[in-house]
Amino acid sequence: MVENIKIRKLIHKQIIIDTSVLIKLIFEEEDSDLVRKIMLLNERMELSLLATPLIFFEFLNALSKTLKNQKLVEEGLKKFFNFKIGVIDAKYGYLQQAIATTCNNEKVSYYDASYHALAKDIKGIFLTADKKYYEIMKSEGNILLLSRLAQ
Repeated sequence: MVENIKIRKLIHKQIIIDTSVLIKLIFEEEDSDLVRKIMLLNERMELSLLATPLIFFEFLNALSKTLKNQKLVEEGLKKFFNFKIGVIDAKYGYLQQAIATTCNNEKVSYYDASYHALAKDIKGIFLTADKKYYEIMKSEGNILLLSRLAQ
């Protein structure tokens, strides 16, 4: 049973995650325990963890730059496939929405905007550990900062 009441609010929702959340399953960081609880809910099918196809490339880039070891990165890739994260195909609607966001805000990357746009498109929640992006875009809705779940 999940103790945290804020986590329970995610149950039966579609949650879009980015690499800033996923990487906490590989490296022990602040909120790693929280991400493990969220993954357990995903395994139990009490929520759906989803991402754009970008997640593969961002995740592997983060591992490659941090670990600098091909074998360890390949092990991380194997773990990734065990996480059971649904990857939503690229669709014009959310890709176009991300273009609008990045063209209108020079501090926002297209990568982050695409996850957020997908969350808006499917009426889900974009869960990120990226405080900078969250602060810039929180007024847009459909976004939750991982560390706020821990409070």
